[in-house]
Amino acid sequence: MRVARLLQLFVVASALFTSGCEDCGGPVTPGVDAGPDGGTGEGEGEGEGEGEGEGEGEGEGESCNEDTAGFGEACANAEDEPLCGTFNCTPAGALACFVPQGQPNRCGVCEDLDVSEGVPTLPCGEFGCGIAVCNADGTATECVGDHPRNVCGGCVELDAAAIPGETCSSCATGTQVCGTSDEEIFCFRGREPDNQCGGCGRCVLAYAELDDGNFNGDFIGVGTVALVEDVGGTDASGSTIRVTFDPLITGPGADGIPQASVVLVTDVVNPFNGVRLDPLFSAALGDELSDPARSYTVPLFVNLASFTHIAILDETASAGIVAVGRLILGPPASLPGANDTP
Repeated sequence: MRVARLLQLFVVASALFTSGCEDCGGPVTPGVDAGPDGGTGEGEGEGEGEGEGEGEGEGEGESCNEDTAGFGEACANAEDEPLCGTFNCTPAGALACFVPQGQPNRCGVCEDLDVSEGVPTLPCGEFGCGIAVCNADGTATECVGDHPRNVCGGCVELDAAAIPGETCSSCATGTQVCGTSDEEIFCFRGREPDNQCGGCGRCVLAYAELDDGNFNGDFIGVGTVALVEDVGGTDASGSTIRVTFDPLITGPGADGIPQASVVLVTDVVNPFNGVRLDPLFSAALGDELSDPARSYTVPLFVNLASFTHIAILDETASAGIVAVGRLILGPPASLPGANDTP
């Protein structure tokens, strides 16, 4: 029944559509549609033409030219920059600030910059240890602070008595070793006799064998050993205990970590709660390279028995740990005779 009713309605609708009755709307002929007054619609067409004409006229009136307010005046593309540019018209007819390429210069003025003495803030000079700075009027640079390089080939002033390769420390157990950056020199394995074990033997309190697990040696390789050792003497903190990697086996990513620290931890799941040791292990953000001869100071308040692991921690990553090893009290078997008293 329902299908029959739908067919009946369809037949009626078809008849109405094809009957040609005056009440049925046919196709509208463009330009001849009836307007609101029953006319031919010519009035509406004229209205559209007038509207378009008025719009075009207004656009032309607002187009940029030499009489536009601000035209030819000095300008800048940023509030804190000098007025090195000039307001001019774009091809599209808008007023815009045009600044010559390279202006303002690196010294912040609207002049060409003479960099024959070096590029601002970069090394300069005969030895490459100076820094280029802007002169008083910002038109040229000057090289200041250049000096001969240190014994390691870097620019930082080092202890004049420290000569690479020479024996060092009161116990004569260390060797002067240049850092990987050439800006440090270390008395590697140097010891003083006033350590808690007494004498000049190694006084290893604990150790950890580190690796970087799933990173497959990209950061720290298998075989890396962190020794917690009382080396005697004191530093500015008053502590005599150091962590030294002996050996440190690094992969290509060790110096690519944004900022990495050596940390004593009790919970590898939450390593950021651990005790960070000075200085940093490496810092790509600060051009600090890892170094196999660098040691890290353990603060006086630390009780080693309270910690379970030594880790290298990426301070900027949610993952945190780059490499980790379980902390074991006493010396490793690979150091026979360590902690023996004389």
